[in-house]
This record gives sequence, C-alpha cells and structure tokens, in this order.
Amino acid sequence: KSPCVRTPDVLAILPNLGFPRSRVALFLRRNLCYTVGKSPKGGLLMAERRVFAGYYKRYDGKNFQAKKRDYFNNQLTALSVGSTMEDISGGSSLELLFSYFGRITYDYKEKYLIDVTARYDGSSNFAANNKWGFFPSASVGWRLSEEKFMGWSEGWLDNFKIRLSAGSMGNGNIDPYKYIDYMTLKSSTVVIGNALGTYTVAPGAIPLSLTWETSTTYDVGADLDLFKNRLTMGFDWYRRYTTDMYTVGVSLPAVYGTAAPKGNNASLKTNGWELSVGWRDSFRLAGKEFRYGVKAMVWDSRTWVTKYINPTGNLDDYYEGMELGEIWGYRVEGLFRDQDDIDSHATQSFHPAHNLPLLAMIAKQRGGFN
Repeated sequence: KSPCVRTPDVLAILPNLGFPRSRVALFLRRNLCYTVGKSPKGGLLMAERRVFAGYYKRYDGKNFQAKKRDYFNNQLTALSVGSTMEDISGGSSLELLFSYFGRITYDYKEKYLIDVTARYDGSSNFAANNKWGFFPSASVGWRLSEEKFMGWSEGWLDNFKIRLSAGSMGNGNIDPYKYIDYMTLKSSTVVIGNALGTYTVAPGAIPLSLTWETSTTYDVGADLDLFKNRLTMGFDWYRRYTTDMYTVGVSLPAVYGTAAPKGNNASLKTNGWELSVGWRDSFRLAGKEFRYGVKAMVWDSRTWVTKYINPTGNLDDYYEGMELGEIWGYRVEGLFRDQDDIDSHATQSFHPAHNLPLLAMIAKQRGGFN
C-alpha cells in the first residue's frame, strides 16, 4: 500500500476578474492515497482522493457624486464653473466572503463509489450570529456492470450505474447592510443661513430574519452506456427543499409608512425529473475521421410554496400550498333560465355592472328556447 502523497500547497491571488476594487484568493491542498492494483479492465482496484481548499473575496465599493447648476454656457462643463451647488453625496461599502471546502472520494474496484463534499461559507452581508453557513453533500454509486452476475452483458453493455445523492447549497447574494437600521442624509431645498439645509428621514423596516437561503436536494438516478459507449442514457428524479428563501415580506397596509423589507420569509418544495438520450460515433469522410454526437433531453418539475405568512389567503400574494405557475379562473356552470333562476342563485355582485344586463338577456333568450 502506497502512503498518502501530499501535493504542494497552492495560494493564488487572482486579478479583479472584471470587478474594480475586488480581490480574490484561492488556497488548495490535495492528498492522494491509493492501493496499487489493476482490475480486469485496467483500472485501480481501490483509490482515495482528498482535496481541501479555501476561497476569499473582498470587494470595496466607493462612490461620489456632485451636481451644480447655473453654468455660464454649455461649453464650460467643469464642476468648478457652476455657480450653485445643488447636490453632493458619496458612500462606500465593503463586502467579504470566506469559503472553506473539502472533498473526499473513494473508489473500490471501480464498482462502489463514494463522494463527500462540504462547504463552510461566511459573508459580511449577514449579522454576526448568521454570518456562517455549513452546506454538506454526499453521493454513492454502484456500477452493476462490473459485477460478476452481469457477465452475460459483456460485449454490448459498457456501463450501468445507479446512484443516490443528497446535498445542500447556500445563497447569500444580497445587498450589504440590509440587517442594519440606517438613516440617509439628504440636502434640503430650503436655505438655512447661507447654505442649503441637511435633513434625514426615518429608517425603513428591517427583516426579522436574515440568513443564508438553503437549497437541499435529494436525487436518485441511473446511467447507461451501450455499444462501446456510443449510446448513452441518463435518468434523474429529484426533490428539492428551499428554506429561508429571500423574498418580499407580508403585505403591509399603506398607513404603516414604509414597504415590507425582504427577508427569509418563504420555503419551497420542488419535484422533478430529467431524461437524456445521446448517440455519438465516427466514420471516415474525405479520408479523415469525422466525429459527431447528438443528444436529446426532456424534463419536468413542479414547485409549491410550503411556508409564507399570508393569514387572509390573498390570491394576489404567495400562500401556503400555492403551486408556482398556477392559473385561477371561473368555472362556468351554465346559463340562467329566467329571472327567478338569477335571484335564487349565488350573488353575482362581483361581476362588473355592465355584465349584469348581458346575463339577464342571455337568461331571457335561454328561456325562450324552452
């Protein structure tokens, strides 16, 4: 058995990647542990791989704005030429993201496969007690095509694998400082002394909860490769739970004075499946090898709201049990026969007033046909 081999640590400071005043650092350490041995098909009998890495990102945002008016002419546009200062403002923001992640894979005789990964993410966009989130995942696979009892399929079955997986991932893509009450300073149009006055307004509402949005997915699938890997098929069925979803809050009355803040106000459940079929091959064309491949996919999914604060069941808002994309409408029961039929039926007051005579006319015509 060979000992674990540790590769040199890697620390890379990446450029700004198109975002001014941003810095990204990446740390990587990889260990390889394996047992030497060959399977009948030339693969390793047993192999283990471990990878540990870290990620760091910093973004500094700064802005400045000044505006003057009453310029002497349109050719002189420098800020110093304007005679009346109308507005001057500025701001800055700082965003930090730390991520630690690791992965361990295990392969035994090219038949039994295990893959375990984990992330530990921290973001400055959340309050101190919610900055960090832990997101693990794991998958197992079984290649039935490598079992002895599948020997009858040699020659046309190259790979038949079933797999199970479960894992979570976090979303912290929100604007900074949303968990803090802050008041914005503005310039008034009223002159106080020899300058425009400065004023502020009451802060807006902040969410009760602001943390990582988490999506947890459970998946069962199968892969099938036939005829020297020319025909490939794959199928997956999954269920995904999205918790602490970052979305608008419950509707507030106008007298409240401010809009409802976004926060972790909802949860979703999604059921779905995917099916893919592909074919790849090659042949000689004009004396050269010509390779081609085609692939077809079909999928479907349905999503329901499992948590949302909507005590009145308002259909204009999200509500528990709602299916995303659902369509509401009226179901027609038939035509009124006469005025007594209209009077004895459920109230029609929710119809627009101009439709009521039409209903009465239809009922009258309908009665005439009897």
